Amino acid sequence: MKLSARVVVDRLADLEAAQDPCLGAAFTSFTFDPVFFEESVLRAVLRLTSDPVEHRARFLDEGRAALLEIPVACIVDASMRKAGRRMPYDLLEVHGRTFHPKVGLLLFESFARVHVGSGNLTEDGYGKNTELFVTFDLPYKDPASVAVLREIDDFFESAVALAGNPGTQLALVRAELHRRIEGKAPGAATAFAVLHSERDTPILTQLLALVPEDARITRVGVMAPFFERDDASTGAELDSVLGQLGA
Repeated sequence: MKLSARVVVDRLADLEAAQDPCLGAAFTSFTFDPVFFEESVLRAVLRLTSDPVEHRARFLDEGRAALLEIPVACIVDASMRKAGRRMPYDLLEVHGRTFHPKVGLLLFESFARVHVGSGNLTEDGYGKNTELFVTFDLPYKDPASVAVLREIDDFFESAVALAGNPGTQLALVRAELHRRIEGKAPGAATAFAVLHSERDTPILTQLLALVPEDARITRVGVMAPFFERDDASTGAELDSVLGQLGA
């Protein structure tokens, strides 16, 4: 896999790949900074032209007007959210447990952009830290992409259930996605799979179910912001990822 260094926000709303405006967006994050989100992420996604510092009032008016047409929702960990939201996007909070996924879904006319990584929706997570992100553009006409988008939709359904309050905007984003993939048969083979911990089985079990019984694993790659010790010598223990894969 070839890796490249880029500004995360620039990749998220890459105009070269998406000439059409964004039709809706949904995000999840652990730590969340509303000011950064509005002035950097929303500015790029909604293609706002006013300067958020020099022309603050004009910028906020432009953003509020855009959000009347384009639904945006964020689901974040309630204990890690900063104050300061000024625009009418949905900000849904998960209480009573740690909510750690960092996912972005942006809908365009002919494809959806899925953005998954280690960085939170903060200035550090999207600019100052060294973080790892992967971004896929998934055409609605591609059966394999439809299968992945349905898994992403399933993830957001699970995430909003944790928040308790469903808000209004995420339902609009999901409805926009459903209109584009409705009636399209998903492909059997996909380039990647979406695994998350709100399903009935643990993520490791989901991963092992994807590996054919006669497969021989020769390499394992791990991308994680925090990685606890997991020695191959502890293979008999259920909490060993390398041990389970080795078995």
